Formats: sequence, C-alpha cells, structure tokens
Amino acid sequence: DELTAFKEIHQHCRVPQKYKENMQLGKWVDSQHVGYRLLSLGRPSNMTKERISRLQEVGLVFKTEKSRRTDVRSEEEIFEE
Repeated sequence: DELTAFKEIHQHCRVPQKYKENMQLGKWVDSQHVGYRLLSLGRPSNMTKERISRLQEVGLVFKTEKSRRTDVRSEEEIFEE
C-alpha cells in the first residue's frame, strides 16, 4: 500500500497534494479528506465509516486545522448515525 510506504519513510501520512515522487498518492489522499469533509457535512460522499476507520488505522488524520475552522459535525456524530 502506497500510503503505508509513505508513512514508513516519513513517519506521518500528511502527503502533500503535489507530492513529486507520487502525484497520484497526493491527489488520492486529498480526495480522502474531501470525502471525509463532505460526509461530515451530511453531503453525498463516497467516503464510508469503514474507510475512515481503515485509513485512521494506517495513520491518516482527518482533523486538520482547516477542518476545525469549518462548521462540521464531530466524528462522534458521524459514527452515531
């Protein structure tokens, strides 16, 4: 898995959107954040609770400074549904 390999090298999963060594990985990670934000806003999204859990197990963090500044539902509210 490319995200796991990135984490092994860099010790985190904050892949830059324009990661020169793997542009597709950067775009994919960004799309996961977009999917999470849409889901948290109650909008249509291809993100699932199961995918969120799997990505968090790998080490992807969805609560970024940017998402804290927007009006989003808490993770607890998402998982209660």
